Amino acid sequence: MVPYIQTILAVQESHLTDELAANINTAFETKLSIFHSPLPETRNTAGVAFVINKALLNAEKITFEEIIPGRAILAKIRWHGNTTIKILNIYAPNDTANNEAFWEKLRDLTSRKPEWKPDVLLGDFNVVEDSLDRLPCHPDNASAVAALGELKSHLNLIDGWRRTHPDKREYSHTQSSNTSQSRIDRIYISNDLLAPASDWKIDPPLIETDHWLVSANITTPEAPEIGRGRWQIPTYLLENEDVMSELNVLGKKTLYNIEANKYRRTDTTNPQTIYAKFKTDLVRTCRTHAKIIHPTITNKIAKLKEKLIKETTTNY
Repeated sequence: MVPYIQTILAVQESHLTDELAANINTAFETKLSIFHSPLPETRNTAGVAFVINKALLNAEKITFEEIIPGRAILAKIRWHGNTTIKILNIYAPNDTANNEAFWEKLRDLTSRKPEWKPDVLLGDFNVVEDSLDRLPCHPDNASAVAALGELKSHLNLIDGWRRTHPDKREYSHTQSSNTSQSRIDRIYISNDLLAPASDWKIDPPLIETDHWLVSANITTPEAPEIGRGRWQIPTYLLENEDVMSELNVLGKKTLYNIEANKYRRTDTTNPQTIYAKFKTDLVRTCRTHAKIIHPTITNKIAKLKEKLIKETTTNY
């Protein structure tokens, strides 16, 4: 499972050694930076890691702390202005007793060290709070769920995806042995960050894995409001033969008019006004086609997602 927050990926079951992590950091030193925490005395189990996109974030201004080796690491990130955001990446034990003890230990640690309290808690929880998050539906161990609930209350965090989709059923993990499914991969967030957060998603990854991608776009409440920006031609229009044919004709007509009026320039007819009209006509043409093509693409994507969900639940 690899949830991400903007330019940050949080990885669980990373199975990284210090040597392998160093090799990756060296090979991609201009593009990304990895901080990882392996489970002591093991190589092929557990482990958590953060992957930082150095093209979009200054990795040198991020500090990391191992809270529980191989199970929980904390990233403190300089955010907007002088504010920081703290993200706790966890990989909870699968065993019920150890799972319960894990939440209790995190609560104890964050009580003794308030500076470790995160704004965002994410990862593979290996437990769900509601039977709605399992297929077939069934409740998880009450003691483990209660321990997680106490930690959430202590940290003042809420399940952002469930709050955004209160009645929706989607799953992030498929059990290979019996094809049962669950939403054990989640992102918890503080109340202050919930309002400006958006794009809560569970999507299939580009690589073959039994976990899907859980993601959200989280913005600081103190950030200035940013509008939609300038309109851009959708890339799918540039691959449409009808659209490109019309734009080609429009471009040739513009070049002809510029050449024809080269020596009889007026205030209303000159290369600048002709080119300005070309841009206006080009945008109008693209917008007209986009209104026709975009709904078709959106409906196709929605049907494919619906088909995918149905196929993953056919056994039930």
